[in-house]
Amino acid sequence: KFKRRSERFPTCFACTLTLLRANWDKVKAVDFEPREAALIDLAQQANRKPHAVTDARFHTIRETGAQDAEIVEALGVMEVFAAFNRFSDTLQVAIDF
Repeated sequence: KFKRRSERFPTCFACTLTLLRANWDKVKAVDFEPREAALIDLAQQANRKPHAVTDARFHTIRETGAQDAEIVEALGVMEVFAAFNRFSDTLQVAIDF
């Protein structure tokens, strides 16, 4: 039977969540320019619910001064990390920290 990563590595999973929360708190504490904050929020939303990103959302992001190339870059970076995580999970690569 397939076991989720959290079931196979409960301690590592707990550590990962703790690190994610700590790092996310650090990200939220930074005083980003509105353009940067909008791009980070877009990447986060696209990672969680990609079909929920609306044309109005893109318009709002562009109003902060973000260019289309920056939007594509933010989404591309997010996807590289997401794909690498799926790749590692599929191969059941152990977390080494």
